[in-house]
Amino acid sequence: MLFLVASVASAAGDTITVPGPYPTIQAALDGAPAGSVIQLSPGVYHERLLIGPQHAVTLRGDPDDPSSVVLDASGGGDVIRMIDVGSDMVVEGLTLTGGTGNSGYGGGLFMATSHAVFRRCVFRGNVAANDGGGACLLDSGGLFQECVFENNTAGVYGGGVMANDGTTTAFDGCTFVGNRAGTGGGPLGSGGGVHVNDSSPTFVGCTFQGNSGKTSGGGILVLGHFDVPESVVSIENCTIADNVAFRDPSGASADGGGLHVEDNAQVTLRRCVVRGNVANNGGGVHSYRATLELRDSLVEGNEARLEAGFGGYGGGVAGQSVNVAPPTRQPATIRLTRTVVRDNTATIAGGAFMQGDFLSGATRGVLEVTDSLIARNTATVQGGGLKVDHADLTMQRGQVLLNRVLDGGLTFGGGLVSAAGSVSHIENSTFAGNRTGPDGIGGGIYADQGGRLEVTGSRFVGNEGSSSATLGGGAIAIGQSAGPVPGPIAGAVTDSVIADNGSSHEIFEFDCDPSYWSAVEYRNNDIHSDAGRVYYRNCSGGSATVAAFNGLSGKAGGNSSTRPSFVEFTSTPSSIVTGGTSVLTWIVPGGFALDVDHGVGEAMGAFGLVDVTPPETTTYTLSASDDPIATTAVEVVCASLGGPIPRSPVNRNARQAPGHVTLEWFAAVGASTYDVYLDAGTEPATLVAQGVTTTSTVVTGLSPTTTYRWRVMANSPACGEPVAGPIFEFTTCANDECAFVDTFDDGDASDWSPFGRGTSRVESGLLQMKARKRFGMVAPAQAIGDGVAEVRAALGRGHRNLSIFFGWRDDRNYGELVVSGGRRWKLRGRVNGKLVRGASARQKVAPGTSFVVGLARSGTTITVTRDGMTVLTSDLPGVGEGAVAIGSAFSVVAIDEVRVAATPGS
Repeated sequence: MLFLVASVASAAGDTITVPGPYPTIQAALDGAPAGSVIQLSPGVYHERLLIGPQHAVTLRGDPDDPSSVVLDASGGGDVIRMIDVGSDMVVEGLTLTGGTGNSGYGGGLFMATSHAVFRRCVFRGNVAANDGGGACLLDSGGLFQECVFENNTAGVYGGGVMANDGTTTAFDGCTFVGNRAGTGGGPLGSGGGVHVNDSSPTFVGCTFQGNSGKTSGGGILVLGHFDVPESVVSIENCTIADNVAFRDPSGASADGGGLHVEDNAQVTLRRCVVRGNVANNGGGVHSYRATLELRDSLVEGNEARLEAGFGGYGGGVAGQSVNVAPPTRQPATIRLTRTVVRDNTATIAGGAFMQGDFLSGATRGVLEVTDSLIARNTATVQGGGLKVDHADLTMQRGQVLLNRVLDGGLTFGGGLVSAAGSVSHIENSTFAGNRTGPDGIGGGIYADQGGRLEVTGSRFVGNEGSSSATLGGGAIAIGQSAGPVPGPIAGAVTDSVIADNGSSHEIFEFDCDPSYWSAVEYRNNDIHSDAGRVYYRNCSGGSATVAAFNGLSGKAGGNSSTRPSFVEFTSTPSSIVTGGTSVLTWIVPGGFALDVDHGVGEAMGAFGLVDVTPPETTTYTLSASDDPIATTAVEVVCASLGGPIPRSPVNRNARQAPGHVTLEWFAAVGASTYDVYLDAGTEPATLVAQGVTTTSTVVTGLSPTTTYRWRVMANSPACGEPVAGPIFEFTTCANDECAFVDTFDDGDASDWSPFGRGTSRVESGLLQMKARKRFGMVAPAQAIGDGVAEVRAALGRGHRNLSIFFGWRDDRNYGELVVSGGRRWKLRGRVNGKLVRGASARQKVAPGTSFVVGLARSGTTITVTRDGMTVLTSDLPGVGEGAVAIGSAFSVVAIDEVRVAATPGS
C-alpha cells in the first residue's frame, strides 16, 4: 500500500481519479500532493470529508452538472469539515446533501479559519439542529462562486448559511432558495437564507428567493454587537424576492421579510431588486439600530402585515430604534439613493417608515431620500408613501407620486406623515397625485405632534385630501396634537409650487388650541387653486385667495397666484444591469399631449410612470406635440462581465498602516484587465492602477489617519463600458499608533485565529499553547510588509520549539523564524509552497526563561534580536505582505506579550 500511494502521488499537479488508485475520496485527499486535481467520477459517495491545512488540491466533480456527483453524509454529521484551510483548496461541481452537522452546526459544510474556494457546488437538503443548515462559516474568508443553497434547514439561525465570528467570505452569483431557519421549535430562528453575525461577507449577483425565518430576516439577517467591530456587508446586483419573516405565536413582531439589519451593522444594497417579501414590519427591508443604504435599487410589491395586533409598519422599508436600558445605542439609519420604492402595502407607511426611540427619546431615527421615487404605495391608516416618527427626514430631489391611504374613516398623509417631534427637511422634491380617503387630511404632507417642517424649492401638484369645506389640506396639513417636543410645529414652506391639489383647501391647519397653533410660515411660493380655496384655519376660517393668505400676519407673505408651468422627467434607478428595470416618471401640469421615444409611446396624464428595460445605455426624450421638452438617461451595465469583489484589506479595516497597501480582489467572470480607483472621496474617482492583468496591486503614498475608499473596475472587449465592483474602505492609523499590542491580561484570545493541531488557553495573563504536531495562532493585527514584531515568551521542557511567522497568508506563503531546541535560531519560509532558506545562528535559551524575540523586516532583509541584541541578519526573498502569527511544534510555549507595528512611512 505504501508503494502504491507513493507511485500515484509522485508529482504535484497530477490528476487523480476516484474511484481509482485511492479507494475513497478522503484517501485521495490525504495522499495527493499539493496542486493535484482529484476528479470524482459520477455517482453518490457516502463519505464525510475532513479537510485541514495539509490539503491544497482541487476536488472536482462536474461543474456543468453538480447533481451527477453527490456527497451524501446520510445523516451522520457534516458532509465536509474544513479547519485552517488555505485558498489553494478548491471544491468544484459537487452536490452536498444528507448532512446533519456536528454538535448542531453546519449541516452540509462546517468551515472554520479557512479560505477555501467553492465553485458551482450545490448544498441541498442539509439540516443543522442549531445554526447553518447548508453551511456554517466561522472566522473564514474564501469564495463561493455560482453555488446553490437549496432547501436546507436550521433549528435556530441561518437555514442556508451561517456566517459568524469575523467571516469575510465572498458570494458571487450564488442562489439561496427555499431555506428555512427556526425549525427547532423555540422562539428564535432568524436568517432563513443567510444569517450574518459579527461578520462582513460580500454578495454579488446572488438570488435570495422563497426563504423563511422566524422573528426576522426571511431572506437575510445581518446582526452586529456593540462590543465588537462593526459588521459591514455589501450586497450588489442581487435579487431578494418572496421571502417571509414569520412571527412566533409567543413573540412580538417579525421584521424584515427580505432583509433585516440590527445593532452595529452597516449594509449597502446596490443595484438590487427587493420584491414580494412579507413581514410584520419592513416587508422588504428593516433596520433596527443599524445603518442600511439602498442605491440604484428597486423595492416593490412587499407587505408589512398586521398580525394579532403586531406590526403593520413600513411595507417596503422600515427602520426602528428603541433603547430599553443604558447605554444609548445608535439610531436606525436608512439612506435611499436613486432608488424606487413602489407598490408596497402596510397599515402605516406603505412605502417607507422610520421611527426613533419612542420610549426614552435617546436616539432619533434617520431617513435620507436622495434622487429617489416613492410611488403607488398604499397604507390603511396613514402615510401612503412615508411616515417618520421621532425621526429626522432629509429629502433631496425626491418624487413622492401616486401614493394613497385607503378610503374609510379619518386618514392622514397620502404622501408623507411627519409626526412625534420629527424634523423633515424637503428640498427640490415633488409630491404629485397622492391622496387620502374622503375624510382624510393632508393629501401631500401631514405634520403633527411637534417638530419642524422645512420645505424649499419643491412642488405639490394634484394631491387630494378631504373634499370637506372644513377639512382638507390637499397639499399640506398641520395638526395640533401635543408631541414629545414641546410647542407647535415650526418651520417654513418657501420658493415652492402648490397648485390644484383637490377640491378643498390647498393648505389646512388646526388652530383651536392656541398653544399648538402651527408656527409654519409660507413665503414666496406660487399657489394656485382652481377651486378658490387656498388656506383654511380650523376654528378661524379660510382664505379663498392668495392675497388674503398673504394678509395673515406672521403666517404668509410674498406668495403669488401664478399657474404652475414646469416639466419634470427622470429615470430611477439611473444605473441598471442588463435586463434590469428603470422607471421613467413625468410631471407636467397642464395636461399636454406627451410622448416618449424608443418605443415607450404616449405618456398619459399630467403625471405618471412607466417601466423601461433598455438593452444598452439609452437617453429618453419626453416630447409635447413633437417638440422635445426634457431628457433623461439610463446607464446599463454589461451583464456578460462580472464585478470584481474586493478581498483585502477587509472592508472597514481601521488598522491599516500608512505608506503603502496591497489591494487584492477576486477575479471577475469575463474580465481581461482591471482598473483600480482609490481616494478619500465617497465614491473613489482617482485612478491608481490601470490595465492590471492580475488580481492585486500595490498603492503607495498613503497618509496616516485617513479613510480611503477603493473599488476595482473590470474590463472586457465584449463590453463597451467597465463593470464596477463594490466599494470597500480602510482607515490608516497614525504612525505612532499603528502598533498592535496584546498582553493577554484580559484573559481572552478569542480574536486570535488558530491553525494546525494543538490547543491554547489564556491563564494568569499568559497565552499557553500546546502543539500536538504543528500549531499556531494568527494575531488579529494589520497585515504588514516592512515592520516589527516582538514576542515575550518562555519555552517549556522537551522539544522547546517556538516559531514567529511573518507575511503569513496561508500554509504555502509565509516567512518564519524558528527557535529550535532552545538553542538554534533559523530563518526560512515558503513562497507558493517552495521552501526558501535564510541564515541561522546558535544561542541557548534555558527552559522557563522569559525572553523577548524581536523581528524587524525591511524589504527582503530580516533582523532578529533577543532582548534587544542582534542574533542574526539575513535576506529572505519572495515573502509578501501578510499577518504575524505565533507557533510551535511538539512543544509547550507561554506567550506573555505580542507587539506588531508597521514601520512608519513604509
